[in-house]
Amino acid sequence: MWGDVERPRCSGSPVLWLAMALAIGLWSVAVHRALQPGQSLLRPAFSADGPTDAHNLRCIWLTAAVATLYVRPVSESIDAVVGIRGFTAAVMFSLLIVGSSELLMALRCVTLPPNEARRGHRARAVAIVTVVGLLVLSVLAGQPEYADVTLRWGSGASLAWMALFWGSWTLWCGSAGLRAAIAASRYAGTVPNATTRTSLRFLTVGGVALLAYAAVKSVVITLVIVDEPPPAGLSMVTLAAVTVMGVAAGLTSTWPLIVEAQQRRQAVRALREVEPLWVRMSSLDEDLVLTPFPYDTSHLDARAASVALYRACLEIADWMLILGERLPAGAWEHAQATVADQPDPDRHLQAAAGWIEAGLNRETIWPGAHSSMPELGEDAEALQRFITGVAAVNRVGSDCVARSLENRMQEVPR
Repeated sequence: MWGDVERPRCSGSPVLWLAMALAIGLWSVAVHRALQPGQSLLRPAFSADGPTDAHNLRCIWLTAAVATLYVRPVSESIDAVVGIRGFTAAVMFSLLIVGSSELLMALRCVTLPPNEARRGHRARAVAIVTVVGLLVLSVLAGQPEYADVTLRWGSGASLAWMALFWGSWTLWCGSAGLRAAIAASRYAGTVPNATTRTSLRFLTVGGVALLAYAAVKSVVITLVIVDEPPPAGLSMVTLAAVTVMGVAAGLTSTWPLIVEAQQRRQAVRALREVEPLWVRMSSLDEDLVLTPFPYDTSHLDARAASVALYRACLEIADWMLILGERLPAGAWEHAQATVADQPDPDRHLQAAAGWIEAGLNRETIWPGAHSSMPELGEDAEALQRFITGVAAVNRVGSDCVARSLENRMQEVPR
């Protein structure tokens, strides 16, 4: 099939298990992607919000189908039912041609405006139909003797059809792999989003693997046609290239989902840590609450959890302004001095937690000059890191700082 001419035929061979694992893994990715909200195999390439991932979704489904047909018992069973040896190989390669075309269109959709991305679609359709037609015609006319079309197709005209079959296939693979690798590499160097950049790098690896597969496969088939046994190492290289392509395709498709799931877990965990502090401070001024704190954080998606966390941290920062009015000038500096012997990463957070605790222990505004605020950070991410860090401070440590501040306040003239 792909190039493992000497592939073992026994049911428990490592190659068979690897092929089955690859197919199952790709189907898991494809189904998982399709079950995400708003996903559809019939979704248009562009929406009012910009390009969609419809081409990418169709590509991963086609790749999963190809991986299934690559499993030897599956391909041999289909050939037996149809009665044409090599038929499954032609179908498998045809699906991969369409899939690689979908992948290249996915790249065009994210790198070019809609009109430019669609430009040349007739020529691409003609190229796809031509190559697929050559594959099917070669199998029907060449009549390979084995389901594994990498084995020699008899002699004479059959060998010519074999050369046409593999020449068309490897030429398409080399061209598609090169174009995908170049386009993904170029775009990865300009895209600002780190998640998309990583996904494109996986795609670059897949494109390079496809190009390498085409090159090695050409050598293997040439040796078969001239009746020379290909080195076993070349068969292993083609198998490795196929495996890398499958893994790269899966990671390209799922990497954004993996990152989103990680971000959701982090945001939900941070929300749960911040909630007790938010509840205590919300009694200071409930009018500052933009939205109620989420009742059940486990049902929030990544975006909703991130927004809820930002709002909670922003409200806590606003309530800290009220606490500053309850504490005398120099309270924040005293809190910092109290924890001067603590490790540097924890010092600022423990001082702030004690400062907040001291403010919550008072109910009236300090009659004199008021305390300055702890440094909250210069942007939204720094604010969230600070607030979540403060919320995670051990209560024993914050109470120690608060008691020191209360003793200090008794000494400050009013």
